[in-house]
Amino acid sequence: MADEKLFSPEQAAGLRDMFKGVVQDFLSPQTAGEVAATVIITKHNSTVLANCADDEPIFVLRASDPLAPYAVMAWLREAEAHGCPPDKCRGADLQATHMISWAQAHGSKLPD
Repeated sequence: MADEKLFSPEQAAGLRDMFKGVVQDFLSPQTAGEVAATVIITKHNSTVLANCADDEPIFVLRASDPLAPYAVMAWLREAEAHGCPPDKCRGADLQATHMISWAQAHGSKLPD
């Protein structure tokens, strides 16, 4: 859910409506089991950055950013609509779930 302190009431309501039920779906018992059985992608175990061209622009989302899981979920919906491979979509789904769990355990704030 959008933090009322970070957003106006109208913005928070819009975010809740946009992703209604998505966060709860990610934290369902089935997904919780999958999350426990997966490796969390971190800066220490991913080759994604190493595979980028030296001059390729990138955008990094961190779990400490409360908007990050919503951005991943929006990407996921577009990826599914455009025929992205199911395993890539499922990876994004699980990563968003990990981000939510991490933020709940460690806290989050908008970047400075």
